[in-house]
Amino acid sequence: MEGPLRPRSAVHINFDSGEFVSVLTEILGFKAGLVVAPSRLEGMKATAPSEIQVHWPAPSTAPARMRAEEFQTIVSWLLFRVGALPQFVPGAHERLLAEQAAAPPQLQATYRLVLDAMAWHVKNQVLQRIASGINPFTSPEPVDAMPWIEECATKGGLAAFELALKIVGYVNHDAIAFSWNRIRRKQWKDGVDLDSLFRDAGFNPNHGHFFDQRYIDYLSTNAEEVGAIHWRQFERLTAEFFTRQGYNVELGPGRGDGGVDVRVWRAGGNGPPLMLIQCKRQKDVVKQVYVKALYADVLDEKAASGLLVTTSRLEPCAARWCAAHSYKIDSAERPKLRTWIEQLRTSATEIVFDGSAIDTE
Repeated sequence: MEGPLRPRSAVHINFDSGEFVSVLTEILGFKAGLVVAPSRLEGMKATAPSEIQVHWPAPSTAPARMRAEEFQTIVSWLLFRVGALPQFVPGAHERLLAEQAAAPPQLQATYRLVLDAMAWHVKNQVLQRIASGINPFTSPEPVDAMPWIEECATKGGLAAFELALKIVGYVNHDAIAFSWNRIRRKQWKDGVDLDSLFRDAGFNPNHGHFFDQRYIDYLSTNAEEVGAIHWRQFERLTAEFFTRQGYNVELGPGRGDGGVDVRVWRAGGNGPPLMLIQCKRQKDVVKQVYVKALYADVLDEKAASGLLVTTSRLEPCAARWCAAHSYKIDSAERPKLRTWIEQLRTSATEIVFDGSAIDTE
């Protein structure tokens, strides 16, 4: 959406040779917890919208010079591109002002109510912390938005309530997207290499049971890449989903597993598995022979059902064969995987204030 024209910032940033990419990778490491190789950054640049590419300096450009808001737009887009932001909304706070200016007269009072209430509650919470001896700048904490939202709903009805929620979304977006603050979604314990998602078998992560949360967030924005991740990571993703649903999950060894990659039991259950899962990360359709093999495993282990999870789809005869048997064999194909990933991604409203510094040495 286009807003009114606004003056360009007079603040410029200068980057020496290689420094531009270095700063971007540092910000992504802190904000998203991902170690992103320069070569992958260049690949992301190639898929960026024109307003990003036009300001992105060429690798040979030294020194590079750009306006502060141009750099901020690039950072916001990259954070969206790696899944740290649920959407790309450059200058969300400016969009809010533009929407307010363009709002019809009957909504102006609602805007004044909501914005005045927000200002009062933010100021009141900050002053309360100062009165208790806490410096809000050296020990920042999230502002509790619920009293403000409740006041808006009580005094302004549904229109004020919906506007307050929209503003919360804008504030959350800009808080995370802003390049020069210490706000991020999670206090990541480590940095995880993004390329490892596609190259390595993985390991039990610090932020997840079998599959790292940062990879989930990345795939939520880049769902088309799920078929390119390492086959073992694909098995880990499947195990992670069922673990988060509250089941007891056993991830197979990866090789020599007899065709069963994941076993699932109800929480606290024992005995035969509730479900046997075979994972097929491939481009080609899944042949009927694999479905029959899983069916045999289900019968052999006396499991309640079987599930074939694939980045592709079952061939038509395999799907018909599943439907013809009363012993349930189901499938989770690419559209279902997208739904799983969306369920697992980091909440769009979750923000953590972190006052620690980035190590620039």
